[in-house]
Amino acid sequence: MKVKCVANTGRALSQTSFDAGDLITSEFPVDIGYIYTVYGMSIWRGRVDYLVDIAGNPQQRMSHAGWYNAELFEVVDDRLPPNWHFNFRGFGVSFLHAIWGYPELMDENHCVGLIELNMEDMLIFLKRKKEIDEFSQ
Repeated sequence: MKVKCVANTGRALSQTSFDAGDLITSEFPVDIGYIYTVYGMSIWRGRVDYLVDIAGNPQQRMSHAGWYNAELFEVVDDRLPPNWHFNFRGFGVSFLHAIWGYPELMDENHCVGLIELNMEDMLIFLKRKKEIDEFSQ
């Protein structure tokens, strides 16, 4: 799946995103006009987020996987990789309601490890990124 960045500030977000904790003054490190590959999706606090590698842009130097609000993007290629998994965790159980993506994303510890830039989790991400990039070409 590929998405084109159409906004990178909180001014583009809905009330649902503000309810989830985003601010109108928020700024996100994604580049307007750039097309990102999506490596996972989640529903977190009622909003959809995409897992993208902001280093996918040639202006960035090293991989940095991050979860970014889907409202910042428009879908330009809706094909999902064949090895993706899905897990619905329910509403009211935790802030992470549902997740789609490569198998390791089903483990909430891996998701947190990506946010914290844990080396082991980043290595898993890079392996899966390569597989998804080959599919997305």
